[in-house]
Amino acid sequence: MKKALIVLLILAVAGGLFAQQLSWTGHLGTGVFINLGDDFDDPIAYVDDDDEGVPAFAKLLGAYDAGDWGVNIGFKAAVGDLSGVGDAGVLAAFAAQAYDAHGWLKFADGLLTLRAGLIDPGVWYLGDNWVDDNPGTNLSSGPGVRAEITPMDGLNVGVRLGFPGLIAGVVDDGVGFGLDGKPTKLSDFFKSTVIGFSYDPGAFKLAAAIKLRAEAGVDPYTQGDDSSDAILTAGFGITPMDNLDVLISARIDHLLGSADADPKIWLGQNIDFKLSDQLGVGIELGEVLSDGLKWFHARPFVTFGVSEAVSVGAEIPVNMEDVGNDLGLANLGANLWAKYTIGGGWVKFGYGFQKVSKDYGKGIDQSSDFSGDSLNHGIKIICGFDF
Repeated sequence: MKKALIVLLILAVAGGLFAQQLSWTGHLGTGVFINLGDDFDDPIAYVDDDDEGVPAFAKLLGAYDAGDWGVNIGFKAAVGDLSGVGDAGVLAAFAAQAYDAHGWLKFADGLLTLRAGLIDPGVWYLGDNWVDDNPGTNLSSGPGVRAEITPMDGLNVGVRLGFPGLIAGVVDDGVGFGLDGKPTKLSDFFKSTVIGFSYDPGAFKLAAAIKLRAEAGVDPYTQGDDSSDAILTAGFGITPMDNLDVLISARIDHLLGSADADPKIWLGQNIDFKLSDQLGVGIELGEVLSDGLKWFHARPFVTFGVSEAVSVGAEIPVNMEDVGNDLGLANLGANLWAKYTIGGGWVKFGYGFQKVSKDYGKGIDQSSDFSGDSLNHGIKIICGFDF
């Protein structure tokens, strides 16, 4: 009897310790977007979650931290709007996938950290503006093995060796790795190596990474322009005053200038200025350069906290695009929104309109199908819950 009580006591203590070391975070979101058309006479309703651009989105991450080792398991699921199938806005697809499934070990009192698996947390990028949010810019994440050295507070230097895919076949000089049954040479496997660093002493933050890419499409986590060339990413953020934040990010595709493509440079600048505890203003800028300026984006905005639960804001997005070596206005719009927050949940109401040019909007979202200049209006209601 006493032995059984001792076993139960040990299990209870172990279970309590396990529960303390295990944490869960997640997000749920959904909403509706009503496209009112040019003259408010042809409304179309879309189910839409503002964060992910899909009708309904869920994300769940479980993390076990034992101090010197740990495991992360994260899943996301979405109900997708399959364009081109039936009427616009039809819920036509469901997808679920792991986005983080890796384990980690620390050595030498945390000086060295090794991670292996499907690694999600980024470490060598800043991730706070449109350049960093672009798919493929976070070179420190993806499937593979990542080694990080932290010789001093705020400094992280390391290398990531990517997994292009499972063994898919045999090539002329031996076993190859690849996707969709298309093996690549073993030497290409090592070309997916990423070298990066980040430094955040508090007064500013700096990050950079470079990837010597293998053949186009080998790494599914490096999206955007396919290239057999290198990619370089960099970011710099500073808070020169307590109420002012400045962030500059850059990404260079085709870094070495491959035979079929010139280097392509993505730039982003963000300025956020708090005029008071309630009032804030700022601007987001973006440029794409490749043998000249190909695209320009500006989004000045203002936010105001009415109370702890209610906030409102407005923004004016502007996009310019180069079509036939002629930079012109692609679209111009304005968005107004109000947000109510309670606990971990929130509801956001918004109205926006967009003036689209018939000559320049070809590469901009929602502007490829029009016969003349158009003015589109829309109403969006979204809700979310974070835990």
